[in-house]
Order: sequence, then structure tokens, then C-alpha cells
Amino acid sequence: MARAEIVATGFYVPDEILTNRFFTESPFNPYKVYIGQDENNSPLYRKERVQLTEEKIATNTGGIKERRRIAQGQDAVDLVCEAFKTTGFDASRLEGIVIGNVSDPTRYPSLACRVQKRIGAKNVSYAEDVSAACSGATHALDLARLQVQENKGYWLAGGVEVLTRIIDYEEVNCDLFGDGCGLFIVGPTNDATRGILKTKFRSDISGIEFIYQDSLGKLRMPHGPKVFLKAVRGMIDIAHELTAEAEIPETEVDFYIAHQANGRIVNKIEEVVDPQKSGKVIRTIGRYGNMSAATVPVALAEAMHKGTIKKGDLVTLIDMGSGLAFGGALIRI
Repeated sequence: MARAEIVATGFYVPDEILTNRFFTESPFNPYKVYIGQDENNSPLYRKERVQLTEEKIATNTGGIKERRRIAQGQDAVDLVCEAFKTTGFDASRLEGIVIGNVSDPTRYPSLACRVQKRIGAKNVSYAEDVSAACSGATHALDLARLQVQENKGYWLAGGVEVLTRIIDYEEVNCDLFGDGCGLFIVGPTNDATRGILKTKFRSDISGIEFIYQDSLGKLRMPHGPKVFLKAVRGMIDIAHELTAEAEIPETEVDFYIAHQANGRIVNKIEEVVDPQKSGKVIRTIGRYGNMSAATVPVALAEAMHKGTIKKGDLVTLIDMGSGLAFGGALIRI
């Protein structure tokens, strides 16, 4: 059985940058705090509002200063197509497409099928979407890995989100989110020292009410402190389990890429996996915000395109999304 490896990566973020000033100058500042829905499914908010400054946003979010917003007339398929161009891969060589996404309003035909048509991937026979929210990309990567190991061939996997169209701009959490797409090209390798060495997944339904889409289609996260604790502990556990089950010392991991949900979460993870702060933890949160399923693949692709992560490096990917769905992968580039 062949081992699966990441043979190429790609990413795309929209051109428009929303700085923190965009939110401080919003007519909705001071912002509301969402607490649920009433019997008519209308949003309920706390009576007290929250006044935000640029400095307060940066502090609350752990360093977010910018995030990207998709242009009018663009959709998630456009973002995937732009990201695919940066992989440098020939679409006719693809045999499958698996995309993590929760924000696209068109539920069918699938985003993957629409991408297949747009990029001209005529030989693809398997195209599907994965709904695991912020951990969608690692789930998609694992599905591609399994297919490559079983059938060989090349697969497109990754995550794309257009969150700026489903957030509530009256609600204080709206400053966390941005749009983008990150992709992996997964293919076979006979090199036993490289490839996707181990994957790990967990579903923790004790947090099923922490992050969700309400009846109006809006992204809701009314339990931020609980999400913080679950995210930190869960992603650290996944990171430890990946190296332990692969029988590789944690000291050999060159880089960690955690879901960029909030900079404070990334900081807490860094305290455990890289207490010396030697640069092992890749960060994009300050420039792109939380892009849900796109955060991990964008961070990996950008780091590889810049040459920060190179061939031979050992990389741990860890993420957490609504559900709560955790995922991770240990990869030798």
C-alpha cells in the first residue's frame, strides 16, 4: 500500500482588508452580546453593550489586526479556483476533490462538484464536501489520504470559507472572522520516511451548543470562554497523541500549525508545545483572522511558499471546529 504525501499546496485570500478600524467606526459600536433566540427565533442580546477600540480588539482577539473580505460577485468556488492556480498542479491529473466548508449558501450541487467543473478536472470521479467547521480541512485531508493509499492517484483537499457573509455585524464576535481558501494536493509516495504519518480525530458533543449556525443562518458563538478551554486542551491532546502513536519524540517536530481561532488560544498551545518560543508555532491570525476550515491549510501553504517550511520538515496540524470536532495530522513534508 502506498503512503500518501502532500505534493503541493496553494492558498488565496481576498484583496479587501478589514482593519480593526472598520469595526470601531461601525454604526453598531458599541456592540451587542448574543445570548440566544426567543420563541420566534429572533436573536436575543444582553442589555449591556460592549464599546470596542482598535487596541481592545487586538487584545481580545489575541492580536488580530486584519482579516480579508470576499468581493461582491465572488463566491467560495472563486476562492478555491484562485487557490488552485497557486498549486501549479494540472487539474486533468486529479482523481478526487474533497473540500471542507460550512459557509457556502449553495448546499447542492456540492462545492466540490462546482469546483471540478470550473477548473476542468475532467478525470475526477469522486467529489464531495466535508462539514466539520474549523476542522474541515484535516478531515478532508484524511479522506484524500485514505483514497490515495487505497487507489493511488492525486487528490485535491482543503478548506474554504466565506464567513463575512454569515456573521452578525451587530454582535461583538464579528471582528474575529475572515474569508480565504487553503489547499493540499495529495498523492502517493513510496518513501517510507515521508508523507502523512498519522491522523487523529475526536468528536466531543459536550460542546455541541458552543458554536453553531442559528435559524437565520448566522454564525453564533455564545460561549467563548468554554470554547477557549476546550480548544486549548483538545488540540494539545491531539498533538501529543499524534507523536506518541507514531512513536516519534515530540522534540523532533519542526513546526506546529494550530487552528487560528483566536491568538490567545494559539499562545496557550505554544506555551505547551514550544515553551522556548523558538518559532515552531506558525501564526497567521494577526493578518487573516479566523477563516474556519481555511486557517490550517492557508497557514501551511503560505509557510511552504515562503520557504519557512521545507522538504523534510516534520509538521503537526491540529484544529477544532463546531461539534466539537477535533482533527490532526502528523506530516513529513
